[in-house]
Amino acid sequence: QQAILDSVQHNHRTSVVSGTSRGKDFVAACASLCFLYLTPRWNRRGELVENTKVAMTAPTDRQVKNIMAPEVARLYARAKQRGIQLPGRLNSTDIRMDGNKEWFLTGFKADEHNHEAWSGFHAVHTMFVVTEATGISDDTFDAIEGNLQNDSRILLVFNPNTTVGYAARSQRGERWAKF
Repeated sequence: QQAILDSVQHNHRTSVVSGTSRGKDFVAACASLCFLYLTPRWNRRGELVENTKVAMTAPTDRQVKNIMAPEVARLYARAKQRGIQLPGRLNSTDIRMDGNKEWFLTGFKADEHNHEAWSGFHAVHTMFVVTEATGISDDTFDAIEGNLQNDSRILLVFNPNTTVGYAARSQRGERWAKF
């Protein structure tokens, strides 16, 4: 898990394939929060000058709301229990920063028929976290790819249940750090 987090910090593309209940979503939540809080930059006046947006997605709404978002919420709550108040307001599938619409984490179901859902994720620092990635269509990955620019990251996590599609190809691709 530490090696995966290190990879996400230093590589634009990280692909993780592993069996069920091995901590993929936990490490994805850790990576999401690290990217959210460690990449934005402010000037001397306290103005955000390098914004950060994190999008978490999965093939179903249930996977986003019952798997990904609770992992993020647990980490957010654990920090608070340890006396660390992380910025932002935790919602059911989001962390929103009060007064700042250019710095956030959000989770939503991937929809292969709605590429517009991926617009607006342009930022200096952008991260896409995709769980159960083999269940996402290549068309959706094409829309995500259109947002990969500047200091962007994509983290795919999935079970090894198919050998075709974007996620499976990531395990063979030269541009990917693979686990």
